[in-house]
Amino acid sequence: MIDGTIPSRQARVLLGALRRAGLGEGSRARLPELAADVLVDELARPSTSSAIQLWREFTLLPDDSFIDLFPAGQLPLGAFGVWDYLYTAGDDLAGSIRLATAHTGNLADPALERLDLVESDGLLTLQRANSVPGDPDVAAVIEQFAMLLYLTRSRDATGRMLTPVRVSFTQRAPRRHGNLARALGTGTIEFDAEYNSMTLRGDDGRLEIPQFRPGLGEVLGRHAEMLLTASRPVRSWQAGFRTVLRRSFDGREVSLDAVARRMSISTRTLQRRLADHHTTWREEVEAARRDVATTLLRDSPLPVAAIAARVGYSDVRTLRRAVHRWHGRSPSALRAA
Repeated sequence: MIDGTIPSRQARVLLGALRRAGLGEGSRARLPELAADVLVDELARPSTSSAIQLWREFTLLPDDSFIDLFPAGQLPLGAFGVWDYLYTAGDDLAGSIRLATAHTGNLADPALERLDLVESDGLLTLQRANSVPGDPDVAAVIEQFAMLLYLTRSRDATGRMLTPVRVSFTQRAPRRHGNLARALGTGTIEFDAEYNSMTLRGDDGRLEIPQFRPGLGEVLGRHAEMLLTASRPVRSWQAGFRTVLRRSFDGREVSLDAVARRMSISTRTLQRRLADHHTTWREEVEAARRDVATTLLRDSPLPVAAIAARVGYSDVRTLRRAVHRWHGRSPSALRAA
């Protein structure tokens, strides 16, 4: 279900970096699935193809200057949600990395994010396959960021300024990579390698994690699995629109103008795109109202009057009539069932 998608948190991090570079707003306007309401929904997963379009914008910057858009202060622990905390939940660094790599779907597209941990000859190596075959420039940017992220989280987990023994990339050697070397803390960087990898000392892998609490990794792992199970892929314009529309009921601002504003398009464009999908604003609002009201009746303790107000009905009687029309029973009977 989630192959071909990324967590909304990853898209937020990328758009934040692009904004710092004066880029990105154009991409967001062209990709309605990256509307603001989608990006703050922890269960929404935009498509990987949209993420790749964002990554491609970083290739417009000279050499490895994009690295400067991701200082440690812009990648605080928690920026990637539960995956970040899994990286600090093992009894030592190697254990923490294994926890995090078991749940890579909470960081990126699980169909592309493949990470192995190899221990040999007194060394600890994080090894990745090329994540974007066929697009070497975009792949180079992604792999450089990935290694920076793994190193940053390893430092966060141990509280030490760890320095890699070496870092390798499958990409061809760039003209300059000083920013990358400075961020990684090493000049021992190999290009045209067989794998993308980062090698630490074996002793680094045995460093204790100050935040370690027995059983926490298991709890976080279950939470990570539940998030993926409940996630909703947002693979199309219509899916993105429906996510924004559903979230509009939370703030009780369900209007054509408000939804169009959240999607960074005009009301006329919104209506035209709905027509292209053989639907109308009224039909979509009715369907969303039905879904939201039904979910609240079944899964929440809210009084029926509060649910009626949440979905935009003036009184309980209007909600009762609507629920009977949708489900052939009253709100109380639906709730009891």
